[in-house]
Amino acid sequence: MGLQDAFGEGLSNDMAPAMTGYYFSQPRLKTTLGWRRNGDVIGEDASLAVVGDAIEARFDSRLGPVKKGARFTVYRPSGVRDSDADQNAVYIQRIGVAEVSARLGDGRHRLIVLETADTVQAGDWLKEEKK
Repeated sequence: MGLQDAFGEGLSNDMAPAMTGYYFSQPRLKTTLGWRRNGDVIGEDASLAVVGDAIEARFDSRLGPVKKGARFTVYRPSGVRDSDADQNAVYIQRIGVAEVSARLGDGRHRLIVLETADTVQAGDWLKEEKK
């Protein structure tokens, strides 16, 4: 997948089922060499998108066509902290998952938010989930 947690220890386990209603801080991930996002969330309507809401995105056309039903993980850039070992790395947080529902033209697509740990916002990054 091209990611590791910010401390280099690998991704943590899922929360216990009894704790899934709580919002703990999202773990920060460090992108690895070659990791590249597929697109960006755009538009003012995406400022508070949650599960079931529609968002718009623009995808990098050099990466090929985007198909209806394709799923993308939503990431948000996270700044470097003083405690980070690698001060030059790009850090991100996983926000949720969205699925393409329609092509809008002009390189734009509509996606439906399927899961979130925070609101999806304009400027968030999209990375295709491989099946």
